[in-house]
Amino acid sequence: MQSAVKVVARPHSQLIRLPDFIKVQEGELALFLDVATNEIVLKPGPEAQRKRHLDEFFRLIRDEPFPDDFSFRDETSPAQYPDDPFADNAAPGSGV
Repeated sequence: MQSAVKVVARPHSQLIRLPDFIKVQEGELALFLDVATNEIVLKPGPEAQRKRHLDEFFRLIRDEPFPDDFSFRDETSPAQYPDDPFADNAAPGSGV
């Protein structure tokens, strides 16, 4: 969709007036400028995108819960723990 917008010049900035039919929910937008084509794109800011992604993630968990046999552990390579985790930190000459 394409529409004309009004640009208002200020001493240290410019304002872009969006048409009434465009409703912006976010308080801040990210602006992208393609220097090759001089094309300007406005997208929801990072906070709005993060919230949308988290909302989608929690919706998926709610609507499609993990199966009963799901495991969060990687059982293909069990963890290997050393017998003495502090063996490399013994002080020289301490006899430990």
